Amino acid sequence: MLNNKYSHFSSGWFVSLLSYVASGEVRLLYLCK
Repeated sequence: MLNNKYSHFSSGWFVSLLSYVASGEVRLLYLCK
């Protein structure tokens, strides 16, 4: 139970990190253009 809860939390954190990085890349591409 505890392990499942931890993996769910870490995956949610990983997804939010990916979306943050993706938005940052999009912003950089837009600025470079």
